[in-house]
Formats: sequence, structure tokens, C-alpha cells
Amino acid sequence: MLMELVKVQEAEMLMELTKVQEVEMLMELTEVQEVEMLMELMKVQEVEMLMELMKVQEAEMLMELTKVQEVEMLMELVKVQEAEMLMELVKVQEAEMLMELMKVQEVEMLMELMKVQKVEMLMELMKVQEVEMLMELMKVQKVEMLMELMKVQEVEMLMELMKVQKVEMLMELMKVQEAEMLMELTKVQEVEMLIELTKVQEDEMLIKLT
Repeated sequence: MLMELVKVQEAEMLMELTKVQEVEMLMELTEVQEVEMLMELMKVQEVEMLMELMKVQEAEMLMELTKVQEVEMLMELVKVQEAEMLMELVKVQEAEMLMELMKVQEVEMLMELMKVQKVEMLMELMKVQEVEMLMELMKVQKVEMLMELMKVQEVEMLMELMKVQKVEMLMELMKVQEAEMLMELTKVQEVEMLIELTKVQEDEMLIKLT
């Protein structure tokens, strides 16, 4: 190798000596195929420092450079434990884009990856204002499944979350045809309580509802 020949211990000195401005050119010159080897050579402990050194602004370019196909491997390489930090690094503003980048098909996997325990936190992260949009995103067809996923035990809490003011709207959303099923779901034992909940003042409306 050239470094062995000129007894140069530091790649920076070699770059100075060979008038090489670009680390890529140095890699070509020194027959170094792996960035890890280059990092060892350059005494660089952090990929961020290497990125700075290589004038690489985008993690995608780094991935291309490091021959890393998976963002997970890059996270390991960059010692990034949190997807949020990676998003900052990769300049990804949207979790959807990150999912595409990470080849993550399931929001659950993304939640695991992002260490997000609450769907609400994920919604905040994904800038999703509507549970319906989240349901579309999560490929959840049933509100019940969403409730299970969100660990929401009470329909009232779900209504608050979904910004649904009317039980009728919720029933439409949940495709609940029977008030009895809704009562079971809402853990309402008394029809009077259900009337209060649905703001139904007239028996006729209740008859129609049931």
C-alpha cells in the first residue's frame, strides 16, 4: 500500500501529501473498499465525523458509500438508537417516508423500532390528526382492532380521541348496527345511560335506534 511505502500513519497526512481533496479518491488510491477500514485508517470513531470529513450531507449518500442496504444496519453503524435521531440525520420529515426507507410495512414494527408505546405519540410523530387517516395508514379496518391497538378500553375515550361528538357517528364508523352491541361495547348496562350518552330525548328515537 502507498501508506506503507511512505511510512505515513495518518490518512490526513497522506491526503496532504498526495494532494487528494476527497476521501473517495483516497479510498480509490489506498485500495480501501470498506468505510470501516477507512475509519480505522483515519482514526475516526464516529460516522458523523466521517460524514463531515467526506462532506456527505445525506445519510442516503452515506448508505450508497458504505454499501449499506438497510437503514437498520446504518443505524447500527451510526450508533443511532432512536429513529427520531435517524430521521433528523436522514432529513426525513415524515414517518411514512421513513417507513418506505426502512422497508417497514407495519406501523407496529415502526412503533417497536421507534420505541413508541402510544399510538397517540405515533400520531403526533406522523403528523396525523385524524384516527381515520391513522387507520388507513395502519391498514386497520375495524375500530375495535384500533381500540385494542391503542389500548383504549372505553368508547368514550375513543370518541374523545376521534373527536366524535355523536354516538351515532361512532356507530356509523364502527359499523355497529345494533344498539345492544354498542351497549356491550360501551359497557353501558342501562338504556337510560345510553340515552344520556347518545343524547336521545325521545323514546321514538330510541326505538328507531334499537
